[in-house]
Amino acid sequence: MQCNNSWKVVRGMLALALVAVATPLLAASTDIRWEGRVDRASKDALAANRPMFIEFWAVWCGPCKEMEATVYSDPRVGAAMAKVTPVRVDIDKQPDVARKYNVEAAPTIIVADSLGSEMFRHSGALTLDHMLQLLGELPHDVSSINGFAATLASKKDNYVALSGLARELRTHGFYLAGNKTLDRALKTREARQDANIRADLLLDVARNYISLRSTEDARKTLLRIVSDHPKTAAAAEAQRILAGLR
Repeated sequence: MQCNNSWKVVRGMLALALVAVATPLLAASTDIRWEGRVDRASKDALAANRPMFIEFWAVWCGPCKEMEATVYSDPRVGAAMAKVTPVRVDIDKQPDVARKYNVEAAPTIIVADSLGSEMFRHSGALTLDHMLQLLGELPHDVSSINGFAATLASKKDNYVALSGLARELRTHGFYLAGNKTLDRALKTREARQDANIRADLLLDVARNYISLRSTEDARKTLLRIVSDHPKTAAAAEAQRILAGLR
């Protein structure tokens, strides 16, 4: 499964070593109050507008046990988890939830808004330092994201909600999730009918790629703006950015 290392804290971490150890059944972390179901966790998260931290694990998963022993047991991690609603999903006991989130390996960590929409994903173990950095940089209040997500739950092609959500995701560093949202926005009636709107959305896509250090994808998107929408303000900005790309 491809890792969605969309968030700034885990770029460059694709080479993490996974250590399998023969330890007993995964135990509950001392300082972390894990919820066992996403639907129940969502209610708690919504009440406080907190993001959900969802770990997909399995009894047979060696790296999961290693993280339990060396990461989740650390009191600093327990304290940092106060800003999120922690959820632990056994992929063998809740295969439907694993399928819903396209989880094919353990451990997989997903950060979602309070309604359960994915904002960030990482497959594989995280070290203590990386976990602390991840938790430290997560937003503690996702009320704006929740608001847009709630609107989209009832009308999935709402351009205002999609563009607003993409903006919020970028603000918090969720660049890949932002681009997925922008892709949806590009398919709306407003974007199809207005060249300026379409060019502005593509410019935001390019900016996210730049933040992800995906220079070639950014270049292709910027050239597309210049080629397809040459008379827009976004085209002039795209040319300026292109001139500075290395």
